[in-house]
Amino acid sequence: MNGKLTEAVKKGFIDAETAPLLELQECLNEQDKAGCTPLMWAVHGRNKELVELLIKKGADAQMTNHTKSTALRWAEFYHQDDIAEILKDAANIRQRYLDERMARLTSPALQRNLPVRAKPLRF
Repeated sequence: MNGKLTEAVKKGFIDAETAPLLELQECLNEQDKAGCTPLMWAVHGRNKELVELLIKKGADAQMTNHTKSTALRWAEFYHQDDIAEILKDAANIRQRYLDERMARLTSPALQRNLPVRAKPLRF
């Protein structure tokens, strides 16, 4: 990736050239040399509107940079309570989605349709 979305977020706005990048998952979660994502830079810039936009477009709020910090950790460090709440909500929604997906995959109805192996798998 070319980092154009990250640079736009650092400047505090998305222009006509970078707007299409919001539709590309690999750009939303692209990491710079320090491992920081556009979402982290939006938090650093205290730009609530960009944080909301990036989350809405699918940015992963749980990604970590090279020091294992997340966007939420940055928001808490900079005492940005409103942005921290947005990030917590995003993490909760994602976790519920993953929990529901796991429940469907492990449901008894699905398990009855799985083929039975003669020997158990060993790892």
